[in-house]
Amino acid sequence: SKFDTASVYDVAIETEASDSLLSLLSRTGKEDDDVAEEKNQEAEAIVAEAIERERAERMEKQRNFGEDVGGWNGRFQGCLAKVTAKNVDETERISAYSELSTLAQDFIHCVNTYGKIIISEIYTDVANKTVKPMTNMGFAGGDKYIVGDILFKFAVDSHKLFGGDDFAAAKVAGHDRKGLISYFDCKHPHLHFPLLALVDFLGFRLISMSLLPIGRQTLRYGTADAGVTVFADEVVQRYMQETGALLNLKPHFAGQRAVSRKYLCAAVDVEVHLGTDNRWYMLDLSRTFPPTGPDRRVTNGHLYQLFRAEFLRCYPHPLCSDAFSGFIRHDPKRREHNAEIVTATRHLLQVTVPQLARHLEREVLHHLSQHGHTLGLCLSQLFHSHGVNMRFIGHVVAHTHHLATTLLLLCEALARCLKALLRRRMRDTMHEVKQPQMAPYRRVVINLLNQVFQPPTAPSSLHSHPHPPSSHPDPHRDPAAKASSRSHSHSHMHSSPTEQPDSVYFALWSAVASLLPIYFSLQLPVRLPGALCDLELPSLVSIRFPDPSSTSDDPTAFLDPCLQQQHASSSHSTLPAAAVPSASSSFLASSTTTAAFTSAPSASASASASSSSSAFQQATSTAGNAHSMTASEDLGNAAASSAMMFNSSREDIFLSRSNRLISSSSSVVPIIDGVTFTPAYVLLKRFVDMTGIVLTSSAWRKLEGDPSLRAPFTAIDLACIDTKVKHTNLINNVEGTFLHVEAMRTNSSEAALDYFSHAISKFEDALKASPNNKQTLMNCANTSAKMLEVEFSQGGRNLSNVVFDMQDLRVQKTDEFFCRALDVAAGEPDAVLYFHYARFLERCSRFERAENYFLRALEANPNYERCLRAYLRFLIDTGRENESTLLLERARAIQVITQSRQTSAM
Repeated sequence: SKFDTASVYDVAIETEASDSLLSLLSRTGKEDDDVAEEKNQEAEAIVAEAIERERAERMEKQRNFGEDVGGWNGRFQGCLAKVTAKNVDETERISAYSELSTLAQDFIHCVNTYGKIIISEIYTDVANKTVKPMTNMGFAGGDKYIVGDILFKFAVDSHKLFGGDDFAAAKVAGHDRKGLISYFDCKHPHLHFPLLALVDFLGFRLISMSLLPIGRQTLRYGTADAGVTVFADEVVQRYMQETGALLNLKPHFAGQRAVSRKYLCAAVDVEVHLGTDNRWYMLDLSRTFPPTGPDRRVTNGHLYQLFRAEFLRCYPHPLCSDAFSGFIRHDPKRREHNAEIVTATRHLLQVTVPQLARHLEREVLHHLSQHGHTLGLCLSQLFHSHGVNMRFIGHVVAHTHHLATTLLLLCEALARCLKALLRRRMRDTMHEVKQPQMAPYRRVVINLLNQVFQPPTAPSSLHSHPHPPSSHPDPHRDPAAKASSRSHSHSHMHSSPTEQPDSVYFALWSAVASLLPIYFSLQLPVRLPGALCDLELPSLVSIRFPDPSSTSDDPTAFLDPCLQQQHASSSHSTLPAAAVPSASSSFLASSTTTAAFTSAPSASASASASSSSSAFQQATSTAGNAHSMTASEDLGNAAASSAMMFNSSREDIFLSRSNRLISSSSSVVPIIDGVTFTPAYVLLKRFVDMTGIVLTSSAWRKLEGDPSLRAPFTAIDLACIDTKVKHTNLINNVEGTFLHVEAMRTNSSEAALDYFSHAISKFEDALKASPNNKQTLMNCANTSAKMLEVEFSQGGRNLSNVVFDMQDLRVQKTDEFFCRALDVAAGEPDAVLYFHYARFLERCSRFERAENYFLRALEANPNYERCLRAYLRFLIDTGRENESTLLLERARAIQVITQSRQTSAM
């Protein structure tokens, strides 16, 4: 069934029901089934009529007062039409970018402001709420709020579809945003979308979207009643076929009943409405992409454990978004759909993940050798650019062979687990307090930080603790939370680190250890590459990164002396059997084994994989999958012969660059903001970035020195707890483009550099959500190149003689953006991209490669006047005037044709 049968927009404009309607609804349960169904239909008709009447009255009032009838949506669609129009004057286009940028900023401000109020008052009595919910029925998770033409809805598992796991519900909301981004990137001229943003605050997530001119009668594609009634309008069917082909989605039959099934090119609960403004609007996009192979440990994981868009675009076969669901029960090819999902999941784990691991190791070595740290390396963006979800961190760890890479991946997984624990504790605190306060949540944050970074004085093994994590952990139970509430009062925040109770410390790490296999497929214990010992989780806050230039033969040299002694005495300690989920418990867990660190798999690893395959056969056959799979199938060789995800040329560039930098690396440990770069620093930095908490400088300095003597975190170390707002990459792209235009228009070099810097930051934020977006990569590369021109020309006074130094890190980063854009555009000639890269290469004195891209641009578009003139100048500058004569004539002819077209258009 669908995770929420009541669509957010169906109840968006419901007013309080009249007495007659309430009495009608109350009587329906007292009649027999036939009469009750008839009266329910009558009640729905009354509600629908009230909705339409209220909408018409509101629109009429807005017309009378001269307001924009569309509100946020009307302004958004109008600005977007101007920005994307082809025959628009450049001045009007710039004005549209400015207007759209202002609109986006205003929307985010409203979402942020109202979202904090709604979340803070979630358990406040309705009568005392600042913003009243649309209905008083049900619990808070089912309430919808409307403020200023913006709809808010809590992302919680209100219907227990995921066993009450709000982590899963938050993931569903995140997939709604990702689906919107992916469909928007298809740039279909007839499909429109609302403004959408996610608000994370005090452990809760809100979905916010602009109200749309739609209702119950406007649905033309998909279902709003969990597949009972399915629509497939012929007009929109063609649009969905076109976008589905771009996203590599497989058409299929969907519906709960055979008589009402429809042939769809998207998930059945992806809805397309024909709005009252005659626009096609797409909504409810959380299941845009197909699920990965099901994990038996996760309840209804097929609803939110999905493939990435980047993986699907490069995978050679389309996949069904409704696979492993009851929606395809009447599709004669349902078993084929499920079998294809299994094969794609194996390709992801056996081909794509190893490619990512190799690429990641080169990137880590590059950053450590060049900078001494990896703060410039965004792991999530690197994962997503390869089409790998962050929940597969454990599988990537199994394929890493460098210690620093393994430590970074562990820090990332632990930071995400700690974020989930913090949000859970905040939600529990909100349920207890029931008032909009802040001090209780500050105590929760401080207590958690002390539990993580304040180890007990006496070293002790987590695995020997009398309360190890359960083999079947409850994702909603936090054993450390109760222990923390008993042991960490407000006065304890000012106590010495020696007072950290062992029970609280080990309860926290036991909770984390229980989440790692479920959330990130990370099997415990973790065998460190090249080391003689296994890593215990708490040790991450007390170790340091290995020196990439060190030639020491001691594999434990990265450990502090106290930990070296501890690991020397128990170098092969392991978790109790109950703490390690069986490898055969799921298909996804099977490929993560400690044997993956060796050159050849051990016999035990092979047996484990065989057991896993058998278990998965049984699970999928229960779901209706008759595809035969045996452990002896050579899927690795078959997958290796499939299309590669990325060009090998770029990997060769990274490899040669890394080897060159390793030879000149420095052994000095970097100091960042007064803090030594250690795994503890990386863990805290990632935790802070993901949760919205802001620490003072004094808090960061407490990570220095002996871990056993660290001062505890106190209330003064926490500056504030802020909201985290995630919106679509469209907003970041628009704001970045507007800042780029402003930089080009200003006469001040200092102001231009400031504008360019902020524009690059916006484009990089957009790449976090969609790392393989060609246009965003081009925008980022071009803006970086323009910024370099201003810097290298001493304020833009000598642009003609600017030459870039390829040893400069900023030049290398710009080159990387161009290379990534070229990778994405492989097979699709792009004259504009080739031209801009040729200009950049010319600045770098890489003339042969620059000429190659000039010619490729002209091959893609022979009438590209700007490129012709640039190539003409290039030939003259390189002493080849004789070859430039024909190009000059061609450029003049094209200029005449262009001017005549512009004149006729006017």
